[in-house]
Amino acid sequence: MKIDSSDEIAGLAILQIRRLLKRIDEALYTGRAFSNFAEQLFWPQTEVKQFLKSRSRSISLHSMEDGVLEQCESKVIFEEKGDEDNAENAKKEHQENLDFINYFIIH
Repeated sequence: MKIDSSDEIAGLAILQIRRLLKRIDEALYTGRAFSNFAEQLFWPQTEVKQFLKSRSRSISLHSMEDGVLEQCESKVIFEEKGDEDNAENAKKEHQENLDFINYFIIH
């Protein structure tokens, strides 16, 4: 998917934020309690990791930015062809999304 303008980027970011807020609202509606704002903000990501881990003690999921991957042996189970460029672009895009979200939180 190619994005051509900053308006499209802003529209996609707003759509993503709305999806995240919807998941948080659903969690609150079903009775989930959060101890702080950060826990609430990252609930959708936590929910996905919990689902993937499925209470298994032998599975450890980490984000690509987590320093633990550099400190121990790790194995990539699935990687798309040409993923080296995609991974770098994904990191850049992830940081841009965080910057965009932080802009709205601060302002």
